[in-house]
Amino acid sequence: MAGVPPGMNRRMREEERRRGGEEEERASEQKEKGEGRRRSRGAGVRTRRVRRMEEDLLVQTSCSRRPILKRPTTEETNEVGKRKKRDDQGGEQKLPVLNTLRRKHMSVGVVGRASGSAYLESGRTKVVCAVHGPKTDVRSSLFSEHGRVSCFVSISGLSGWDGDRREEEERATELGILPALQSAINLSRYPKSVIEIHVSVVEEDGERLSACIACASLALAHAGIEKFDMVSSCSLALRRGKGIVLEPSTGLSCHDGTLSLSYMHNRKEVTQLVQEGQWKQEEVAEAMRVGLRACRSLYALMRIALMKHQEEEEEEEEV
Repeated sequence: MAGVPPGMNRRMREEERRRGGEEEERASEQKEKGEGRRRSRGAGVRTRRVRRMEEDLLVQTSCSRRPILKRPTTEETNEVGKRKKRDDQGGEQKLPVLNTLRRKHMSVGVVGRASGSAYLESGRTKVVCAVHGPKTDVRSSLFSEHGRVSCFVSISGLSGWDGDRREEEERATELGILPALQSAINLSRYPKSVIEIHVSVVEEDGERLSACIACASLALAHAGIEKFDMVSSCSLALRRGKGIVLEPSTGLSCHDGTLSLSYMHNRKEVTQLVQEGQWKQEEVAEAMRVGLRACRSLYALMRIALMKHQEEEEEEEEV
């Protein structure tokens, strides 16, 4: 560089700096273009993934049990209007309940020498029940792995039945009580034993069978008999064109149909269903719904009676 003038060196350095700056600008531009291509390529991939997910979601929604919400068509709107008009005219409306449950009074421990006893008053119907046992079944000579339940019903002369007619009513009530309670008692815990249920109808104003079943179930609970659950019972009557009557005071002769329902609340099981008269399927379903609701209310009253008696016994022990 000895023969190069000083001004030439300065120009060469400036030329080199200018070329270096241009190369850096081109490199940065190429880098930005590459990053832009990668971003656009990634965005396209993400867009395709989102589209696939949306398509899968639509397929799953269309195949799921829950239908996709859509605007109803004109035909569907007209059908709904026709159905509502039929309901307003009484074609498919629910049967009204014409009355309420009777006033109830329950108490336990009313018979001194019995294993368990109870008293139930439903309106003017009054029932007393005593339970004896379990004790050895002297009638059976063979060993039995399961116990037996026997029921005896006596109807007072104040009930209005006389002579042979009263005996028939007593037998019919016995046959109605046994199947309603047998399925609620754990008879496998009482082999070769018998549990006797004695029911006395002091006064009757309809509602005899349901009152006897509830009173007997309450007496069994007081006696400490092992059961799956207490049984509550309710009867209903149908007046076609008018509605449903709870706990009717008259029988089938004054109504189009009668229904008696026995129910275990905790196990959600119906132990007995007695139906008389002519019923439609919709009428039976509505009567069952009303009867189960009444049985739940009666079950709560039965529990209150047992708890009240237990509290009284604890107070006497403390004194």
